[in-house]
Amino acid sequence: MSYSQLIKEYMANSTLHGAKFLVEEETTWWERIFWFVCIIASWCASVMLISASLNAFQNDAISFVVETSYRDWNTNFPSVVICEAKNMDRIQEFADEIWGIEHDFILEEVLSEIAFFRGESYHTIHECTGTEHAPNCFHSNFSHYAQLVRSECEETLDNCYWNDEPFECCKYFKKMETELGLCYSINSLQSK
Repeated sequence: MSYSQLIKEYMANSTLHGAKFLVEEETTWWERIFWFVCIIASWCASVMLISASLNAFQNDAISFVVETSYRDWNTNFPSVVICEAKNMDRIQEFADEIWGIEHDFILEEVLSEIAFFRGESYHTIHECTGTEHAPNCFHSNFSHYAQLVRSECEETLDNCYWNDEPFECCKYFKKMETELGLCYSINSLQSK
């Protein structure tokens, strides 16, 4: 069997989508060109995705770890942690104060990414870096702007009950700085 016959046989029986249409006798030249372009485009897209993933892994790696300290103590009351999610009302309010009502609304997304980190900083990177960055971007003092947006305990927790008895939320829930922003925890080793 010649080399070209071997390739033809492989492509005719391959699970690579579209490869068999390149070697089938009843396929027209237009169909072959179409499938050839589709296969090459999918390979190029795959290479680009793999390259982007590798680049993100090498340059923007984030470390995730499993919390295991809960196994080190016994308790009859569970640990409860409450974290503020993306609070667009506060972001809009402070964006209006910082930049005025007629500001670039992409900057609200930048403020959101700084205050409530979710594993990516797309808007911050694309709007605030490079030669053509937005004029009002943050370049320092990120914690100050994050604190402007984040809610304090009294604004986050309202009514707390244990066994149908009310208790003062912010007296027992302890403030914790996390990569997600401010969280409030009760009965947790991490809050000490």
